[in-house]
Formats: sequence, C-alpha cells, structure tokens
Amino acid sequence: MFFAQVPRNALAQGNNEQDNNVQNLLVQQRIEFHKYKQAQENIRFILNQFKKKNIEIKKAEQAYKDNQQSIPKRYIRGNARGRLCTIKIRVLIYE
Repeated sequence: MFFAQVPRNALAQGNNEQDNNVQNLLVQQRIEFHKYKQAQENIRFILNQFKKKNIEIKKAEQAYKDNQQSIPKRYIRGNARGRLCTIKIRVLIYE
C-alpha cells in the first residue's frame, strides 16, 4: 500500500499544497469575475450613453423636419433661398 509507505508529514504537506493551490485558483477566479463585472458595467454605461445620444439625435432630426415643414415653400426654392429668408428676417426686425 502506498499510504503505508508514505509518512504522515508528507501526506499532510501534500494536502496543504493542494489546499493552497485550490485557494490560489479561487482567488484568481474571484479576480477574473470582478474584472468581468467591471467590464460589463463599463459596457452598460457606454451603451446607455449611446442610447441617450441617439435619443437626442432623433429629437434634433424631428425638430429639423418640423421646422422644414413650417417654412413656406416659396422661401426654400431656387438660388434665392438665402436672400429671401434674409429679406423676410429684416422686414420682421424693422416692423
């Protein structure tokens, strides 16, 4: 028998080494899990920022579309578009 030939000190030392190895592996797993959780939180944070920015962009696009629809067609046709708008603004200021 193997156990009969090996002194108890050697078995105890082997068990201690295995326990230490297991403890080290558990610590490494905890560290890796913590890193994973932090990375996941960072991704969620960035994703939320993108979602907020996307909502802002959609609101700005909608406001732009609404403003474009409210401008009379005669002020946005042809090459005189800028000049007519400028004239309209000046008339409003002087009135």
